[in-house]
Amino acid sequence: MGNFLIRRFFNGILSLLVVALIIFVLLRAIPGGPFDTEKAVQPEVLKNLEAYYGLDKPAWKQFLIYIANAVRGDLGVSYSQLGYSVMDLIKDKLPVSVELGFYAMLLAFVMGIPLGVLAAYYHNTVIDYVSSFLAILGRSIPNMALAPLLIIIFGLTLRWLPVARWSTPDSKILPTIALGLAIAAAITRLTRASMLQVIRDDYIRTARARGLSEKRVIFKYALRNALLPVLSYSGPLIAAVLTGSLVIETIFAIPGIGRYFVISITNRDYPVVMGVYLVYGAFIIVMNIIVDILYAWADPRIRLTK
Repeated sequence: MGNFLIRRFFNGILSLLVVALIIFVLLRAIPGGPFDTEKAVQPEVLKNLEAYYGLDKPAWKQFLIYIANAVRGDLGVSYSQLGYSVMDLIKDKLPVSVELGFYAMLLAFVMGIPLGVLAAYYHNTVIDYVSSFLAILGRSIPNMALAPLLIIIFGLTLRWLPVARWSTPDSKILPTIALGLAIAAAITRLTRASMLQVIRDDYIRTARARGLSEKRVIFKYALRNALLPVLSYSGPLIAAVLTGSLVIETIFAIPGIGRYFVISITNRDYPVVMGVYLVYGAFIIVMNIIVDILYAWADPRIRLTK
């Protein structure tokens, strides 16, 4: 386990360096700059601003300086949010996105896995048809369409729930449903397909022949192996959801990192965009490591060492 974690740690560092280089190059390739506005800036002022933020240096030198500062935990300062460093923005906004993502993933797992198991166990019955229909319906409606629909029905028409912000518990219900429903639908279909394959394996028939209860066969033997594809799907997905949903945070005016990420791209705020991408990359690396560890737990035949 120790060698595995050390190896994955250094691979993760290398991956983050590659991500940082790609994003750095792409940001500089986009037309325009961080100080381009509708009102023309005086050349002397623009020159002073670029010198102050180090944008007058060669691109390769800017990248090396950024990496050196990032290693020390300094991701720079925001060009558009005056007085804020990138770390301050991430510390302030990321917890909101993580909370939203946690609720959405919790909803997705609580709904998706049981529905998938029921659909597979009662294959070609009414329960299977209803579960499959709900899963297809959930996947067919994108969250950018589902969110306004929920607002119209439960917020504006029935007036049961708030339609914006992220403060009281009831204000968190609609964003969680809008973000988690499509994920739950995907997990339902994936769990169903995996369970259908697993429950036909020889070791499941052997377990039933030994007289084990159906509940023990399904939940101890079949479900454990059927979760392997779900784990593969969930690792990067959890990282993406926990770092913020751009659409949901924008529609519901949630002050998360995703909303400010969109604003930063529009304003060419290089440090904020770079910082958010690095955080997102770090989340993906960590979640992939956790998924590999859970793989070994779910299937004893898998080992983390060579």
